[in-house]
Amino acid sequence: KDSENQNANAVKDYVESDDTTMLISSYYNQYRETDIIRLVLKIYNNSNLNDVIGYAVCDIDSKVIRSIMEKYSTDKTMFMWLQPSGDRPAVSIGSLEGKDVDYYKEISSKIQTAPSGDVAKLLTTSKRVFFQVPQKKYNMDAYSLMPRSLLVQNQRALTKNLIFIALIMILAAAILTILVSRGLTKPLDKLMQTIERIKGGETHLRVDIQNRDEVGILGQSFNEMLDQMEVLISQEYETKLLLNRAEYKALQAQINPHFLYNTLDTMSSIAQIQNCPEVSGLSQSLSNIFRYSLDMKNPFSTVAKEIVHLKNYIYVMNVRMRDNVKYSFDIDETVLQDTVPRISIQPLVENALNHGLRNTRGEKAVIVCAQVREGNLWISVQDNGVGMDAAKVNEILEKNDINLVEKGSSIGLNNINARMKMLYGKEYGIHVESEVGKGTRIYLKIPRVKMEEVSSWMQQPIKS
Repeated sequence: KDSENQNANAVKDYVESDDTTMLISSYYNQYRETDIIRLVLKIYNNSNLNDVIGYAVCDIDSKVIRSIMEKYSTDKTMFMWLQPSGDRPAVSIGSLEGKDVDYYKEISSKIQTAPSGDVAKLLTTSKRVFFQVPQKKYNMDAYSLMPRSLLVQNQRALTKNLIFIALIMILAAAILTILVSRGLTKPLDKLMQTIERIKGGETHLRVDIQNRDEVGILGQSFNEMLDQMEVLISQEYETKLLLNRAEYKALQAQINPHFLYNTLDTMSSIAQIQNCPEVSGLSQSLSNIFRYSLDMKNPFSTVAKEIVHLKNYIYVMNVRMRDNVKYSFDIDETVLQDTVPRISIQPLVENALNHGLRNTRGEKAVIVCAQVREGNLWISVQDNGVGMDAAKVNEILEKNDINLVEKGSSIGLNNINARMKMLYGKEYGIHVESEVGKGTRIYLKIPRVKMEEVSSWMQQPIKS
């Protein structure tokens, strides 16, 4: 009877088996009125592991295990117990009422008689949910009967927690998005404010660049664009100023009283009446020169009119200097109606007479050419005079120093070159070819523009 009460049959079956793991069993101690957990372990011979020399049996009060289990119980309605497979329940916590007690007895009885894997298949549903947690190392599993209401309550609490966590994550994501958005939009807003202020007239302002991201690169590019615009505006202002001064210089270099050419016309008439053809021709040529020079309403003229003006100048110079200079003209008829800035060709011939042929003895010659080359108008004046240092002159012309233009007392090469570059761009202007002792050839390169195209062409931006 004591053997049955102390569940000795489980120990006996363990001793007779080949099982080498520790046995966990239990029995009810009626004197102490509590369940006792029994641990049994076989003792083997060191020299022969198959030789069992004894057994170690240890009984433990279930309250030790129960106190550990109670740490994992969150509600008194939860009922949990430990039960070895094929043995009676070892220890339990919680409380059961009514039909749940019979349900527990049915389950524990099936665990004691049926294999542990088949227990769940034999159960029926009730107000409680059955859970089984098997143990791989020992022959004892953990079981629980959980009230459905508690599971629903826990599920609701879990759902609330998940919703709360989701809201916190959404709020955190929104805050992070706002911070990141401000970090991106704030520099853009600052850039737009700076642009509006610059648009309002504060052109000295620049974007404050603090970061090296895309916005920083945009701000740097914007600052560089403003700097280039200021340079271009300054260059355009200087260009217009220089152009005005050059035109004024061209006008100032001529004798400008209006009554002068009227007086010369009168002198020509008197000389013709008095039978003085040379004086009459000289007066008429001078009158034509002054009339052409004073007509500055349109700064452009045609090649044909420039040649007529040049021939008047040549006649006056021949009478005045008594020089025996041979002039030749090679003018392409297709360029006669092309436009050129007024008083552009005559100063080139004047330069040849004053600097190339003045100190030259023997036959003197000047050749004036106008032709189309590579789509542009090329005008050249060639002399057989003393020549010059062409490299030095071309270097000065390339620099296009405004001070040299201002200091000039006549419409010289620097003046004409500056006017051409201001009107047409840096690729146009004057180029000199010369050889000391053999002569000089001065080229004037400008684009081909007809007189009817001048108005629309002048509205186009000047190439820098």
